[in-house]
Amino acid sequence: MAASINSSPVHRERDLLGQTVLVIGGSSGIGLQTARLAHVKGAHIILTARNSDRLHHAGLELGAGIPP
Repeated sequence: MAASINSSPVHRERDLLGQTVLVIGGSSGIGLQTARLAHVKGAHIILTARNSDRLHHAGLELGAGIPP
Protein backbone atom coordinates (compact mmCIF):
# COMPACT_ATOMS: atom_id res chain seq x y z
CA MET A 1 0.00 0.00 0.00
CA ALA A 2 1.44 3.38 -1.00
CA ALA A 3 1.84 6.06 1.65
CA SER A 4 -0.52 9.00 1.40
CA ILE A 5 0.80 12.56 1.21
CA ASN A 6 -1.47 13.35 4.17
CA SER A 7 0.38 10.84 6.34
CA SER A 8 3.61 12.84 6.11
CA PRO A 9 4.60 14.08 9.59
CA VAL A 10 5.60 17.46 8.16
CA HIS A 11 2.19 17.91 6.51
CA ARG A 12 0.23 16.84 9.59
CA GLU A 13 2.00 19.35 11.83
CA ARG A 14 0.28 22.32 10.17
CA ASP A 15 -2.75 20.66 8.58
CA LEU A 16 -5.10 23.33 10.00
CA LEU A 17 -3.05 26.23 8.64
CA GLY A 18 -5.38 28.94 7.38
CA GLN A 19 -8.42 27.47 9.15
CA THR A 20 -10.40 29.04 11.99
CA VAL A 21 -11.51 26.83 14.88
CA LEU A 22 -14.22 27.93 17.31
CA VAL A 23 -13.98 26.14 20.66
CA ILE A 24 -16.97 26.42 22.98
CA GLY A 25 -15.87 25.77 26.55
CA GLY A 26 -12.28 26.49 25.60
CA SER A 27 -10.97 27.83 28.90
CA SER A 28 -10.27 24.50 30.61
CA GLY A 29 -10.31 20.73 30.28
CA ILE A 30 -10.95 19.06 26.96
CA GLY A 31 -11.93 22.35 25.31
CA LEU A 32 -8.64 24.02 26.21
CA GLN A 33 -6.62 20.99 25.11
CA THR A 34 -8.53 20.93 21.81
CA ALA A 35 -7.77 24.62 21.30
CA ARG A 36 -4.09 24.05 22.09
CA LEU A 37 -3.87 21.19 19.59
CA ALA A 38 -5.64 23.19 16.88
CA HIS A 39 -3.30 26.12 17.57
CA VAL A 40 -0.22 23.89 17.22
CA LYS A 41 -1.63 22.58 13.94
CA GLY A 42 -1.79 26.13 12.60
CA ALA A 43 -5.41 27.17 13.13
CA HIS A 44 -6.60 30.59 14.23
CA ILE A 45 -8.54 30.01 17.46
CA ILE A 46 -11.71 31.65 18.72
CA LEU A 47 -12.60 30.74 22.31
CA THR A 48 -15.80 31.03 24.28
CA ALA A 49 -16.44 30.00 27.88
CA ARG A 50 -18.44 30.95 30.96
CA ASN A 51 -15.51 31.84 33.22
CA SER A 52 -14.16 35.15 31.93
CA ASP A 53 -10.91 35.02 33.95
CA ARG A 54 -9.92 31.57 32.65
CA LEU A 55 -11.08 32.56 29.17
CA HIS A 56 -8.83 35.62 29.23
CA HIS A 57 -5.80 33.56 30.32
CA ALA A 58 -6.45 30.87 27.70
CA GLY A 59 -6.87 33.55 25.04
CA LEU A 60 -3.54 35.11 25.95
CA GLU A 61 -1.79 31.73 25.94
CA LEU A 62 -3.06 30.87 22.47
CA GLY A 63 -3.29 34.31 20.91
CA ALA A 64 -6.95 33.48 20.43
CA GLY A 65 -9.86 35.69 19.55
CA ILE A 66 -12.43 36.14 22.28
CA PRO A 67 -15.84 37.44 21.20
CA PRO A 68 -17.30 40.25 23.34
